[in-house]
Amino acid sequence: MNFKIYFTLLFLLICFLGFSQPELQHQYCHHAENFAMLPHKEPTFEELMMIENSNKRSDSIDIINYSIHLDVTNVAAKKIQAFTEVSFETKIPGISSITLDLLKLQVDSIIQNGQKINFNYDGNVIVIFFNGTLPVNSKTSVVIYYQGVPSRDPVWGGVYFVDKYIYNLGIGLSTTPPNFGKVWFPCFDNFVERTTYDYFIRSIAPTRAYCVGHLVKEDSVFQTIERHYRMDFPIPTYLSSFAVSDYVVDRQLTHSISNPNLPIDLIARPADITRMKMQMAGIPDAVDAFEFWFGPYKFERVGFVATTVGAMEHPTNTAYPISTVSGGSLTDNERLMAHEFGHQWWGNLTTLDDARDMWIKEGNAEYASHLFFEHVYGPKRFRDVVKSNLSFIIFNAHLNDSAYLPLSPMPYKNTYGTHTYRKGAAMIHNLRAYLGDSLYRKICHTIFDSLTGKSMNAFEFRDFINRNSTTKVTDFFDDHIFNKGYLGFYIDSVIQSPAQINRYHINVIQKMHNADHIGTNVPLKLIAYDKNRNRIVRDIIVNTSSTWVNIDLPISFNPVLFLLNEDQTLNYASFQDNTLINSKGTISLAGSAMTPAVVEISDTAYINIAHHLVGPSEGRKKSNVLKLSDTHFWQVYTIPNGNLKMTGRIDYNGSTISSLDYDILRGGEDSVILVYRKNFTEEWRSFQPATKLKLTLNDNRGFIRIDDLIPGEYALAYGYNPSVNTFNHSDISIKVFPMPVLNILNIQLSDQNVASKVELINENGQIVLQQELLNSTNQIRVDNLTSSRYSAVFYNKDGKFVLEKPILINR
Repeated sequence: MNFKIYFTLLFLLICFLGFSQPELQHQYCHHAENFAMLPHKEPTFEELMMIENSNKRSDSIDIINYSIHLDVTNVAAKKIQAFTEVSFETKIPGISSITLDLLKLQVDSIIQNGQKINFNYDGNVIVIFFNGTLPVNSKTSVVIYYQGVPSRDPVWGGVYFVDKYIYNLGIGLSTTPPNFGKVWFPCFDNFVERTTYDYFIRSIAPTRAYCVGHLVKEDSVFQTIERHYRMDFPIPTYLSSFAVSDYVVDRQLTHSISNPNLPIDLIARPADITRMKMQMAGIPDAVDAFEFWFGPYKFERVGFVATTVGAMEHPTNTAYPISTVSGGSLTDNERLMAHEFGHQWWGNLTTLDDARDMWIKEGNAEYASHLFFEHVYGPKRFRDVVKSNLSFIIFNAHLNDSAYLPLSPMPYKNTYGTHTYRKGAAMIHNLRAYLGDSLYRKICHTIFDSLTGKSMNAFEFRDFINRNSTTKVTDFFDDHIFNKGYLGFYIDSVIQSPAQINRYHINVIQKMHNADHIGTNVPLKLIAYDKNRNRIVRDIIVNTSSTWVNIDLPISFNPVLFLLNEDQTLNYASFQDNTLINSKGTISLAGSAMTPAVVEISDTAYINIAHHLVGPSEGRKKSNVLKLSDTHFWQVYTIPNGNLKMTGRIDYNGSTISSLDYDILRGGEDSVILVYRKNFTEEWRSFQPATKLKLTLNDNRGFIRIDDLIPGEYALAYGYNPSVNTFNHSDISIKVFPMPVLNILNIQLSDQNVASKVELINENGQIVLQQELLNSTNQIRVDNLTSSRYSAVFYNKDGKFVLEKPILINR
């Protein structure tokens, strides 16, 4: 063997495998990527009724306070001994009972006004019967005594007795409904009801409890410690929290600029507190960023408490996984911290009224983490975070969640999936683009000024913005929240006006990436560059699948290229990156799915590569280009300053049905070609010089090396390169008749070995018929095909292209 060739191929294989490895994604809040890929089920009818009835209870009874007395000293048995006083006020007359959620605990007795009263308990809800009916506005309370081993969700959530920690997480990831206050105290366990809390938690000394709210009192009793916390800010039950361990508290973080007197508590075991302080040093910056965008922080302190599993946004006592503190990078911790802290507005002040709109809480909190990076590290880092998030959801969300889904209404089984968190954040970024920074900030402030303590669904969110904004967002919600998939936009053509030299007519194409419909009144940024890299930005609106816009530029400005969305103002089905280059070597352009390299350069040049996740405009094409990819293509732009020569590489992947190039690779790798056109005035043609390298035979994966990367449009296509055909066409005799054909097409081969398969391809490049050629004379029924022009493409027994013949069906 030629060892030089061997090691070259080995090196290329290693590079390819390294290139194709998925990015390691760190998940946030009560969301794990592994969970998103577990099998889920839709809720039963009984579970749906439980959700509806839970919300309805708040129409007749208002909970005033929960006073929870919890003894967690039986650590060995992982058992609690507890009683909770539920204080409430009736909203309507004639109330004779109250129904409270409590999951799989033993209820010993219930007391009202010093007397035991009757109740029914089925392991899910307690129906408590009063001694008589209560009039409207009657204030009273019941005390429920209970004990047992509190429940844990099979995946995530509930009460944990583990590794010297005892704590709760208020959401059950795989449970419907997901609210998990009910696993440790009787309550109205829904997103709607908010109230105040008192906690009396007894633990074995020296461990002690930390809860939401503020510490009122601590008592030591017979080698135990009982601590009383008070939460005066009304919160829903799932945000109620306690954590017990031999914690210490650090309060030395530098206070924020906007809120210098706000206490910041970091709570961890002694061995972990120093590391936690290092990893969480960005909290004051998060306070400043979020108070700017969302308004004042309304809780009495900031608190993060270390737990074995997390994270969960309990206000003033956010559960935070110690594994992330000890093993995560600073970026991991900043992103997780910022997400959870974003919940102190989105979720903890105002929230959703049904889990099917979980994106309102989780999408906004995830976008808050993006805003943190913008505030601390600047616009470039922010754009990188936004682009990385978009790339992740476009390539993974539909796989993790088993479908392309609208954000609302989200199926219950996908409540905590990738769409909710990551696509939710991407679409909030789009909302910011629709409103503009100033109005987006104003709307956020208005939400928390007006809706604190309230809940909303997607329609109420939309209507609130419409009432309080000069920019209406009905189209935004229709196109990005209630629509599945993604929109795609690109510039197809630019024409300089013959009548007005500084006016340009620009055609913007809109397509769908697995969406239900195209967008209406979509705001885009159009950027023009001249040869000196001077830049002019114009706002345009796109309404249809093909929108012509007229742009007037200064007479002295001579544009050399036009771009869309260069600064990632809007998230849609396109990835682009750009840079200035002044030296030879490989260029890193994130998300471009093309690997350019500079081989010659005389002065600084600008390069921009856009990778669109929609098909290109068909236009005209050479006869050997049979079908353009309808899933993606590239636009390459450069502004050279002197000599510039580049090479590039494009990977193709048709290995699975979900792969981008599956459709054009169904005929095998020999039929995939790279095609090119400079712009809309040219026809698509096979691009040369280019070299295709298949790393593993018959796996439909490989790459095409571009030996001279020039500006223009590139796509993968189904077709053939005439220069590499195996056969001499003059020696091949294949007759097709009659012409035009009515119902039966006859194919006559001069030699049975000339061709073994034929495909009929329509004018849209779609394969509409495939048939094996078993004899020298073959007949194919085409009576199910519509009258039109087709191409008959012939292949030999090795799957290699042989010949193409035009076919006309006319009946």
